[in-house]
Formats: sequence, structure tokens, C-alpha cells
Amino acid sequence: MTTLKLIFFCVLQLTVSANGWSHSSRSHFDSIIGKNEMVLVAFVAPWTDTCKSLEPEWITASKTSELPLLSIDCDSDPKFCEQFGINSYPSIKLFRGSEKINRYRGPRKADEILNFLRRSKLPAISFVKKQNLTSFKAADEIVFVAYIPRKDHALESAFTTVATRNRHRFSFAVTSDEAISHSEAVPFPSIVCYKTNDGEQKVLAGSSSIKEIENFVEVATEPLIGELTRRNEMKYIKSGKSLIYIFANTEKERSGFRTSFKPLAKKYEEYLSFLTIDAVEYLDMVDPLGLKPGKFPALAVYNPSFGQVFPYDQKQTITPEAVETFVLEIVQGKRQAYGSGSENGGGNTHKEL
Repeated sequence: MTTLKLIFFCVLQLTVSANGWSHSSRSHFDSIIGKNEMVLVAFVAPWTDTCKSLEPEWITASKTSELPLLSIDCDSDPKFCEQFGINSYPSIKLFRGSEKINRYRGPRKADEILNFLRRSKLPAISFVKKQNLTSFKAADEIVFVAYIPRKDHALESAFTTVATRNRHRFSFAVTSDEAISHSEAVPFPSIVCYKTNDGEQKVLAGSSSIKEIENFVEVATEPLIGELTRRNEMKYIKSGKSLIYIFANTEKERSGFRTSFKPLAKKYEEYLSFLTIDAVEYLDMVDPLGLKPGKFPALAVYNPSFGQVFPYDQKQTITPEAVETFVLEIVQGKRQAYGSGSENGGGNTHKEL
């Protein structure tokens, strides 16, 4: 074999073995960590479906990010991964030098990863004036601005504490200019959540404690239509609402459903939670919901209170109008729950959503 062919063969083998990833060795990891203020690292097991799903998103983010993104193959060096407490894959951590490490818990999508890195470079709290308030509100999908009088040190301290805890999830700012609160038509003092994509804002008026601000952050940032994952599944199940599961293979499809179903989700948000689900990553959820694998997109209604499941006919097109009719028929007792037995309320007994 000629030298040129040998080089080509080796490069090809490396590409195939890494499955598209470009993994770092220990020495390269130490070198990059030592040279950069912040580095984002994905600890992966390339054979897992979750890591395969992350791969294209990670590569896309790597090409755009101003900060280094590394990946470590935990199959090849498990002891190195154990050193950082890695017990599930993928696990993504932000290194600020070798001492301070923050875990990334957000969606494993390129744009979300890049937003996380952008926030990481900002201070926990920015200070805004009339001139830069508009640009700050437009800089992130969700931002919090606290309008606090200079003498309200308790509220300022509480807001700072919550902002520091959540700085990697959202952007936070403060102003002590009462005139700005008047121009925004919000109380002084108050904390306002601006949701850029939805054009909505939610207000927490008056002085508040750390607990009250934390609760406000969680409630105000809840998406109208969320993306279900193992990490947030129990939160939705315990919400007391019935759940509308929409399975789709691609992010483009799921994004389309989130857009088209937004008015319907808004109409019934007091009673129903609409959730999109990655059908590839969470294929194991399909069968218990009475749906057939391989026929996506698909939809099912789940009532956690009684364990009832109502699969939507997979031969029918999923539209907001059709799904609203489907849900109303369930409420009116015109649809039977999937299966039989105590897990569905017992035989043909129907319990309303």
C-alpha cells in the first residue's frame, strides 16, 4: 500500500470509529482547559441513541461557538470520566478552569447550547438603562428585569441570589430608574419576565422573598408547549393536568407542531399540557400509549390522575381542529380509554379529563 493510500485509510478509519465525533485525549483536554477561561465538554458513549442524537447538534454548535467545545469518549477511557462523576450519557459540563464546574441540563440542541454559552460569558446580573433596555430584552428568548428602588436592599439581594442560581438558563438585569418602570407600565418595585418569542410578559409586583422569586421564575418560564424529556416528565405528571403527547421524528416537525398548536394550547392551558416528544429517543413510550412504532407523527392523550390513555388514530392527520374535537369527545365520554383493567379506570368505566 502506498503512503498516500495508507494516510487516506487511517483518516477514514478514524472518522468511522469516532462516528463523527472528534474526541479529545486526556492531554488535549488538560491543555485546552488550561488555556481557556471556559470550556464546554460532552462526556459520551458514542453507541447510545442519546449520544447519537447529540452528535450533529454538538458539531453544529462547535462550528459556531467562540468558546471551545470538547468531547470525551467514556467507552475508551471510563476511569477518566469517573473522575468527574459521570454516570449517564451524554453528560455535558462547563469548566471554568479545573476547579469550578457547572452541569448543563438544558435541551441538547445546538441553539440552546450556544445560548447557554453566551449567558455563561455574561455577569449574573446586567445593569440596564433606558438606552439599552430594548436591546437587552431582545438578546435572549427569556429575560428577567428587576425594577428596584435603590433603598430596597432586601429585594435586590433576593433577586441577585435567584439570578446567580439561574444565570445559565436565562438572562437577568436590574435597574433602579423609576422612569423606566413607568415607560414599561409596570409597578415599582417589580420583577418582569419578558418572553421574546411569544411577545408575552409576566409581572411579580412588590418586594418578594427568594422563594417567591424562584417560584415566579419557574412558573413564568414554563413554555406553552414543552418538549418532554426524562428530566421533566414527573413535573408534568404531577401538574394535575391531562397531557397531550405529540410524537415526531425530527425537530423540524416538532417545532411545526409547537407553532400550529400554540392557540389551542393557550385556549386550554388551565386543563391541558401539550408536549412534543422525540419519537426516536423515546420510542419506548409509544407502545404503552396504544400507538404503533414507525407511524409518526402520532398523538395520545394521557390522564395521570386515573392512568387513562387515549391514542389518536394514526391514520388521521394531526391538526389543531381535529385534536380539539378528539379531546372534547373524550371529555363527553364518547371515547373509550385504551385497554382495560384497573390501570384505565376499570373495564369500560370512563373518567373525564
